[in-house]
Amino acid sequence: MKLPLLLLFITNLCATLGLSIGSKQSRFLVGGIQSGELPYQVSLQDATEDYDYGIGTGHFCSGAVISLRTVLTAAHCLVETSVFPPYIRSPSNINVVMGITNLYIPTSVTIGFSVSAFVYNTDFNTFNYNNDIAMLLINGEIPMGDFAIYPISMPTSSIPVNSSCTVSGWGATYQNGPNTQYLMSSTVPIVSSESCSQAYNESLPSGVICAGYFTQPAIPVDSCQGDSGGPLVFNNTLYGIVSWGEGCGVQGFPGIYTDVLYFQNWINATNNTLWNKASHFHMVNVCFVFLPIFFSMFIMNY
Repeated sequence: MKLPLLLLFITNLCATLGLSIGSKQSRFLVGGIQSGELPYQVSLQDATEDYDYGIGTGHFCSGAVISLRTVLTAAHCLVETSVFPPYIRSPSNINVVMGITNLYIPTSVTIGFSVSAFVYNTDFNTFNYNNDIAMLLINGEIPMGDFAIYPISMPTSSIPVNSSCTVSGWGATYQNGPNTQYLMSSTVPIVSSESCSQAYNESLPSGVICAGYFTQPAIPVDSCQGDSGGPLVFNNTLYGIVSWGEGCGVQGFPGIYTDVLYFQNWINATNNTLWNKASHFHMVNVCFVFLPIFFSMFIMNY
């Protein structure tokens, strides 16, 4: 098969699987620094936008790999609350992309999966974001022994106040800005629930933890639009999911995160349910892995 025909075949395969390669609100990251690869970090992308404009253009949320077939994210990433009445995204229109730092340029370790199914917490409240947690079942399985992509550890005990956590994602770096091209990360401290409730002048519900600064540094640090569903990590353990907050890096208002430990029973039960749904092994969508290689070959030979 001639190389151009091979490229065309792979590109058409990607389109058939709902994936596309190309260049080119929820929460985002303010005051972050460019991060290296985080093996558990994923980008959730709108398959239609990816197909029309290229990989990465459809990014709408983040998530964290918790098993070889499941990803944890925020419920409001899957239940669109920016319109009324809210609507539920279709699993078939979501791409899960992992093994990337540059949102628009895949590498040799990048893998893209379509989504077989997802479950969000049935008690999720679209008005106040209580119980903001969801899980996706990818249409395939992460290759065993792939050290570029692997599940993050889950917590077994509560996280101490003042623990320095890492929050990461591709969201904008300033209020109302566009997504950033590169994976960014910031360090934020855990805040007590009492102090957080006082800051928001309301009693926060069970199932959330707060992280951030009451007095912001010279460059504000916070998660915000575009990073929703992303991981809050301490000691390589997933403690929180980016959920909501008052603006982005606003003085006196820490960010609100879904408490992963609080929902551990729900996570275990849902993970088992989704794995049982996977009646047979689906083909891994390998378009993102091979296309950079084919393009390199094309450039070298033409």
